[in-house]
Amino acid sequence: MNYFSGSIFARFLLFTMILIGPWCFVFFVRFFGPITYPQVSIELLLFLVLCIAIKYFAFCFGFFILSTINRPAPQVSNLSGRTSSDMGSVFYNVRLMVLCLGLIYLVVSIFDFFVVKGAALSMIVEQREAEHITGPRNSLIGAVGALLSGAPPVLLAVMGFSRFKSFSLNLIAYVVIALGFASMFLSGGRNAFFIGAVFVFFCYLFFSAYSVRLKIKLSMKSFFGLAFFLYCIYFSMKMFLDRFEAQGFDVGFMLDYLELEYGVKIFRFDYDGALFSAVYSVFIYLNFYIAHAFTYLNDYFLAAYSPYMWGGYNFPQIARLIDVAFGSNFFEEGRERMLLVGVYLTLPGSLYLDFGVIGSLAVCSLIGLCCGFLARNMARLALYQKLWLAYIAVALVFSPIYSVFGMANGFSLIFILILVLLFSMKAHHE
Repeated sequence: MNYFSGSIFARFLLFTMILIGPWCFVFFVRFFGPITYPQVSIELLLFLVLCIAIKYFAFCFGFFILSTINRPAPQVSNLSGRTSSDMGSVFYNVRLMVLCLGLIYLVVSIFDFFVVKGAALSMIVEQREAEHITGPRNSLIGAVGALLSGAPPVLLAVMGFSRFKSFSLNLIAYVVIALGFASMFLSGGRNAFFIGAVFVFFCYLFFSAYSVRLKIKLSMKSFFGLAFFLYCIYFSMKMFLDRFEAQGFDVGFMLDYLELEYGVKIFRFDYDGALFSAVYSVFIYLNFYIAHAFTYLNDYFLAAYSPYMWGGYNFPQIARLIDVAFGSNFFEEGRERMLLVGVYLTLPGSLYLDFGVIGSLAVCSLIGLCCGFLARNMARLALYQKLWLAYIAVALVFSPIYSVFGMANGFSLIFILILVLLFSMKAHHE
């Protein structure tokens, strides 16, 4: 049994750290890091503290009170009246469904990048920068790829719970997972990789029997998996340099550009070696990446303004679908009401743009309740509930930076988890 599943105190402490730890880290980076940012208003700080407090109190209520009122759904593998062979068939179908989605995503993303866009691997960053100028393509193949981009991490998570009995299917699944994670970079972004990797990490941490001991079996699979992960980290950090060069600037100008463009002050070292300059520039940009959302969110509080986009910011895919289905202009009208398009605003800030202060607090409390309820009953969760708990944890970890709901493969994960839920519901009724 997983250590966290067996210890209520360990569970409570773990999710307390997930709820509060990322905010403490980002606040520390912003106020004590190598970058000096403009001051933010007391109204913004009060709003963020309220959101964190409401979310945590709701978590405590869900963990200690709500979880004792309602029983969670039993594990699919323990449904009454079903034999192990029956349930093996159900889990086989779930794995096979996610594998098919992952394969479709892989084919679509590769075809879109190499054939439709006519790009090459050496043009990944350049292609993204060109699309920033031309704007979104609004293509069907791009929409399909975005909708299925969460399949590789979900497949890896499900394979961690139970693999295929067939060696061939297992091999195909791991190839699809590896190529699927690699294909996430074809869009020129890295958020999909980090969201997917953190999602799989939480599935392992919450439900693997070896999570606390961090036991790693020495095998070729684990070696190549670790090597692939480290290379993705390297590629993600190098992307800071590549994007700057793709815009026609010299790497040595990176820190000066950041100060001039965004009004910040950066601590400098006297040493100015080429390698050190590149590494330190990446480090500074990473600091800016995770801590600058407060600056842009502060502008809304200084102006006492909320666009009230009613979900169009956190769920732009749904907003676009509404526009296509009903001929409306819901998505573009919402973007026009924003002070600045294309910046991170933290999860509470994203909710603020959609629903204002009261709505943000209401959604934060709902997230906290769901997290507390699922965390308390971790040992008795069904497959779809385990995946949802991991997804909520991902949203909490990235909440000081951005909302995962509409970011990269964040909405795709929701879509695929809903499909897993439908399969689990089918298991109840068949």
